[in-house]
Amino acid sequence: MKQPNPNKVGSASADQNWYAIQTKPRQEQTAEHNLIRQGYTTYLPRIHLRKRRRNQWVELTEPLFARYLFIQVDTEQQSLAPVRSTFGVAALVRFGH
Repeated sequence: MKQPNPNKVGSASADQNWYAIQTKPRQEQTAEHNLIRQGYTTYLPRIHLRKRRRNQWVELTEPLFARYLFIQVDTEQQSLAPVRSTFGVAALVRFGH
């Protein structure tokens, strides 16, 4: 999994933008894996939880935002078009019309 490097925040090109991606239900990791294979930088924040399952406590790691992950795209070198048809991706999050 590729994650943003907090030490490089100021060095990112002006053409590199972060986008929110809505995934299909419970397919955040599938979408992340396929986006990484296509050369995109992804960020899927996860949280460690303790939940009760079948009368036992289990340690789980789940996505912090269910059905969402983030990708960084260099608009000079990459297109968003392949993202829309990536297995596991439902849609790009958009605002407005």
